[in-house]
Amino acid sequence: MKKAGNIFSVFIGICMLGMWGMLLFTGQVKEIRTEPFGIAVHLFSEGITAILLILGGLLSLKDSSRGERLHFVSLGLLLYSVLTAGGYYLQLNNVPMTNKC
Repeated sequence: MKKAGNIFSVFIGICMLGMWGMLLFTGQVKEIRTEPFGIAVHLFSEGITAILLILGGLLSLKDSSRGERLHFVSLGLLLYSVLTAGGYYLQLNNVPMTNKC
């Protein structure tokens, strides 16, 4: 089961980087024009979360004690990211995006 959680983290980290890359590349991040500082901070925190998910998952797969601790920290960051994304979509009255689970 531990291995599945580590693979999940690596997968989610890669997906986060891919999603933000696609959204930025296709010009779908409107906040770049309206709130450049706010979105820059948000993108930085999402990027750190994704990178730590990948690193924590990979290092934990190698049975590194530091990797395991990093993995837990990255999962906490992911939980925070999911909760703030839900709030963002609720603020936009986009309720279907908050009910995907």
